[in-house]
Amino acid sequence: MGSTHNTHNHGNHSFHSLIALWWGILGVAVMLFYSIIRLSHIVIENAFDALHGLHWFALLLCCAVMAYTEGYKAFQCKFCPRVVARAMYLAHHASLKDTLFAPFFCFCFYGTTRKRLLSTGLFMSIITLMILLTNQLPLPWQIIIYAGVALGLFWGVISLLLLACLAYRNRNGAINYNENADLSLRRLSHTR
Repeated sequence: MGSTHNTHNHGNHSFHSLIALWWGILGVAVMLFYSIIRLSHIVIENAFDALHGLHWFALLLCCAVMAYTEGYKAFQCKFCPRVVARAMYLAHHASLKDTLFAPFFCFCFYGTTRKRLLSTGLFMSIITLMILLTNQLPLPWQIIIYAGVALGLFWGVISLLLLACLAYRNRNGAINYNENADLSLRRLSHTR
C-alpha cells in the first residue's frame, strides 16, 4: 500500500513544477560551478611554479579554513537549505516568470524579505570587493586564496545537490517556507 501512495504522490507534481524546482537548483549550482572552474584553472596553471615551502602550508591552512567557514558553515548550514526551500516553494507555487528566473529567485535576488534582499546585495558587493582585492595580491597568495575559495564553493555545490535530492525525495513532507526560504509577506499570503 505504501508504494501505491508514493506513486500517486509522484504523479501530483506537474512537469512545470519539476522544471521550476530543478532549473532553480541546477541554475544556482551552475553559477557556483562556473566560479570553481575559473578559480581552479588559475590554481592548477600556476601552483607548482608559484608556491614554495611556506606557501604550501598556507595553502593547506587556507583550504581547511575555507572548507569549514565557507563550505560547511556558510553553504551547507545556511545558503543551501534556503536555496532548496525556495526551489521547493517554486515546485508548489511557481508562476511562469518565477520558473523562467528560478535560479535568481532561489538565490534571493527577488521575492524575498527586504532584510534578505539587502543581505544578498551586501553579500554580492563583498564578494566583488574581495575579488578585486585578491587580484591585487602577488601570485602565490592569489593562488592560496583561490584554492580555498574553490574548495568552499565545491563543498557548497555538493551540499546543494545532495540536499536538493533529499528534499525532492521527501517533497510531499511539510515545508515551513517562512522559516527556511525568507519569502516576502506577499508570497507567504499565497501559501496559506
